[in-house]
Formats: sequence, structure tokens, C-alpha cells
Amino acid sequence: MSSHRIEASISLYERAKQIIPGGSQMYNKRPASYAPAKYPAFVKSAEGCHFQDVDGNKYTDYLLSYGAISLGYDYAPVKQAVIKQIEKGTLFSLSYELEIELAEERSGGKNRAGFKTQVKRRDRRPHAMAVFAFEDQHAGVARTSAE
Repeated sequence: MSSHRIEASISLYERAKQIIPGGSQMYNKRPASYAPAKYPAFVKSAEGCHFQDVDGNKYTDYLLSYGAISLGYDYAPVKQAVIKQIEKGTLFSLSYELEIELAEERSGGKNRAGFKTQVKRRDRRPHAMAVFAFEDQHAGVARTSAE
């Protein structure tokens, strides 16, 4: 008999489904994408390539946050850099020097980094889309919607 239990995870998932469509903000994070009632739905903590679910089970995370966490969770150099920046502030009404440094680094010294911001309105609902595009680089897109 296995000691693998996920009752707390299932309970949180049922609670989430009452307020969040599908129980998760990402389709591929839903337990239905894996093995419902056997795969954990909620993580409690993570470090390196391991995580612990809310029931206390420990796992090796082969999904690596779907490729975004190539350095592992809670990687000390990244964590310290984030903490250092948070102490300086996280959202400003004016431009911040770090924006220039990032653009200079990513553009390879070229005159243009290729940043674009677009704001669209549809059906009287504001939709904002920020597009980050660098020549010969992966483009990232973030969308927000106020409904």
C-alpha cells in the first residue's frame, strides 16, 4: 500500500474550481492534464529541481515550470538579485536606468532594442499587450485584460 496521499491538494483544487475556471489559471497546470486524483494540484515549496506538494509528498520536477525554470527553483543568485531589486522598488511612474541597461545588453549595442507596446480596446473592455521583441531572439508577450 502506497503512502502517497493528495487529499489536501484535491481539497484545494475543488476550492479553486469554485472561483477559478478549471481550477487553475493555466490549462496545462490542471490535474486533468495529468492523472486526476493521483497527481498533485498544488505545490507548497520548491528548491532546485524538487518540489513538495501541500500534502508533504516530495517530487523531482521534470516539467521545470514548462521550461521557464532552467536554473531550478529558488536559485540563490537569481533570488538575491530579485530581493535586491525589490528593496529598490518594483514599479515606477518614470523610466528606470535598468531598462536602458537591459536594452543595451540584449541589443548587442545596436541602436534599437526593438521594444514595442500596443494597447487595444475591444468591446469597451481595455486590453493591453506588451510585446518584447529582439532581433534574432525569442519574443515574449504578456497580456492583461480588465473585465
